[in-house]
Amino acid sequence: MVKLNTYTTNKEKDKEQRVNAREPNPFVRLLFAGKGAKSSRLLDVKDKILDETFGFEFNPSETEDRELTLELWDTDESGFDQRMGKIEIAIHTYLEDKQDVTMSVVAHDGDPEPIGTKVADLELTILYEISEQEKQDREVRHQQRLQLIDNQTGDVISDDAI
Repeated sequence: MVKLNTYTTNKEKDKEQRVNAREPNPFVRLLFAGKGAKSSRLLDVKDKILDETFGFEFNPSETEDRELTLELWDTDESGFDQRMGKIEIAIHTYLEDKQDVTMSVVAHDGDPEPIGTKVADLELTILYEISEQEKQDREVRHQQRLQLIDNQTGDVISDDAI
């Protein structure tokens, strides 16, 4: 689960766009394991509230992907959507640990700003939840490991001892 809370622009870039009489109207694309989602456009950046939640099904045994990509897009002067920057988030950090974080969107190769330029901040709430079946499978594997250790050492090992 990823919740987009707020969007904050690079202040200098935002000021430059206003001088050029073009208000930014960004949106965020989320990409994970071959699936994608897109936020609504933020038409009034003064508001800066996104307040959208996205979820992706994830089975670690069925996909090698372990990173979620968030891309910040905006409409360029010609009226075409253009990626401004992106964030790659390692999801294991958020396993059963809901966190509110602020992450910087940074320009990458092919983006209009120089590589490494901070273009915006996104405030996010991130949680990686595993299914009840996966929780049960993990517990079975844990018990099997304890049993294997017990068989090899001859000692009875409890969860409290580990």
